[in-house]
Amino acid sequence: MNTWAISASVVAALLAVALGILLVRMLSYRRPFVGDDPPPEFSLSRYQPMAQLMSGDDLQFLSGQPGVTRVQHQRFKRNRRRVFRLYLRELAADFQLLHRQAREIVAESPQANAASVGSILRLQVDFWRFLALIELQLVLDQMGVGTVDSRRLLETVNALHASVSRASAGPGPVMV
Repeated sequence: MNTWAISASVVAALLAVALGILLVRMLSYRRPFVGDDPPPEFSLSRYQPMAQLMSGDDLQFLSGQPGVTRVQHQRFKRNRRRVFRLYLRELAADFQLLHRQAREIVAESPQANAASVGSILRLQVDFWRFLALIELQLVLDQMGVGTVDSRRLLETVNALHASVSRASAGPGPVMV
């Protein structure tokens, strides 16, 4: 076996491990949030700190402080990824709740909402695709590469929320 074949095998094995880790992470988001209290009314403003949390501003500030060690810097990055994933878990639970509400609205009046079924499905696919992309960005962030951008994920959830809100307000088809 030559060096090229060994290198390709190592890359393939690392890729398989990375995809396995991504799959496990994605499956953890499929569990709905469980709590004693009923879920609060959805508000996108709850998730606004996500963008700031993963920006480089805090890291630049921290790097400029005297006495900050590399270990403290790495601990800060690890903790902010952990907090970001907590936001993602709650956002996924909110999305699942909103998606369930949209499906119920469509089921109540299938004739009037038949055209909305495809849009609701598209939003679901978009949500999970953007969530997987963010997980990949978080892995790259852990390696010190790239940035994490949650805008498209938040826009998808907001679009579904707006549709559910409009449909809940009165009769008529769901505009997704």
